[in-house]
Amino acid sequence: MLYRLKPAATKVLVTNSVAILLLLGCFASCRKEPVKDETTPGANVIKGTIYDAHGNKFHIEGATVTIHVYGNGNIGETDPMYNIQMDANSHYELKVPNNVYAVHARAYMQLGGKTVAVDLKPLDGKADNVSLPSAPGIVRDFALQLTGEIPGGDPSTIEGYYGAKVWFGDGNYNFSSSGYWESFASKYPGAKVQFLFSPLSKLIDGTTGQNVQLEASVEEIKTGKWFVNIPYAVYRVSAKLIAVDGQEKPLELTEIPNISSLSGHVDLSFPPDNSDPFQRPQKEQVAVFE
Repeated sequence: MLYRLKPAATKVLVTNSVAILLLLGCFASCRKEPVKDETTPGANVIKGTIYDAHGNKFHIEGATVTIHVYGNGNIGETDPMYNIQMDANSHYELKVPNNVYAVHARAYMQLGGKTVAVDLKPLDGKADNVSLPSAPGIVRDFALQLTGEIPGGDPSTIEGYYGAKVWFGDGNYNFSSSGYWESFASKYPGAKVQFLFSPLSKLIDGTTGQNVQLEASVEEIKTGKWFVNIPYAVYRVSAKLIAVDGQEKPLELTEIPNISSLSGHVDLSFPPDNSDPFQRPQKEQVAVFE
C-alpha cells in the first residue's frame, strides 16, 4: 500500500529545512574572527624587535642595527646568509626558505668619533650560535647590553661579558730586566692598585656615565689582570698604589705597545679592532709603573 504525505506535512518539512539553513548561516556569519597574535610569525618568517639598554625601542642617534642570519646549505652548496636591516620602528622581518638558522644582531655605533660594532643580547636567553627551525617561524628580540654576561658565553673568560675589556700589568715585572726585584709585589707585598675611570664622553648609548673604580692586588697585576663589565665610553684612567698601612702613592701609566711614554693618566677610547672582521671595539692594554 502506498501512502502519500499530506500537503500540510510537506509544508512543515520544508519550513523546518529552511529554518535549519538560516540558523547555520547565522552561525557562519556571526562567528568572530580569531584575534591575530602579533608575536607569532608566519611559516619561514624570521622577525623581531630591537631595544636599547633601558627597555625602549632602539632609537640611538648615529646608530644602525643589522641582523645577520646564517643557515645550513646542502652538501656542496654555500651556506645561505642574509643581512636584515632594522627599520624605523626598531623591527626586522624576512621570509626565508625552509631551513634551520642562527640569528645574530649587531649595532654599529659611534664611540670616540669612530664607528664600532657592538653585539646585541638575544632576549630569549639562547646563545647566538643556536640554530632554530624556520618552519614554524622564528621570533628573536635583541637589546643593547652595556655590561653583564653573554648568554651561552663562558664567564670564566673575558669573552663571556659585554662591555669594555682592559688589561693592567706591572710595567717593571713585564717589561724590564730588573722586574723580578722591582715589581710592586716584591716592593709592596700585600698592597693593592686602585684604578679610576673618569668618563670623557657620554656612554655609547648617549646616556651619562659615572666614574668606575676598580682595584687589584699587586700580586694580580704582577703578570696582568683583565677587567670587564665596563660600559663603553671614552675614559681618562689614573691609578694609585695603596700600601698595607694605608699610605697612597700615585702611579704612572702607559698604553701598550708604546711603553716609553709615561703619564699620570691614559685616555682609552676603544677604537675599532682592525683585526676583527666586524670592527668590534679594541681591547685595551695598559702598563703600570711606579
